[in-house]
Amino acid sequence: MSNPLSDGKYDLWDSSEWRKYKAPEPFWHTAKRKFQEDPAVPIFTAGAVVALLAGMGNSFIKKDPVKANKYMFLRVVSQGLAAAGLVWSIVKAGTGKDL
Repeated sequence: MSNPLSDGKYDLWDSSEWRKYKAPEPFWHTAKRKFQEDPAVPIFTAGAVVALLAGMGNSFIKKDPVKANKYMFLRVVSQGLAAAGLVWSIVKAGTGKDL
């Protein structure tokens, strides 16, 4: 690390040192960028959560097991699609190409 002062003391406030620092990207910016790059995984994951909550609501609150089972089947399908989207993202990132 080069010393910015000629007298041998290190200057913390030297602007050349601060130019090296890059502020971390805020969470919402990261989430938005990743969603724009590959929207399949968050969409299907959200679908699985909605189906899970709707199925539990039909099972425990409305006492309708037939409808609850349909929602649970929808949850399993949505989780499978989310897993497929995740594998697709990994393959796409590994090849470095837009497939």
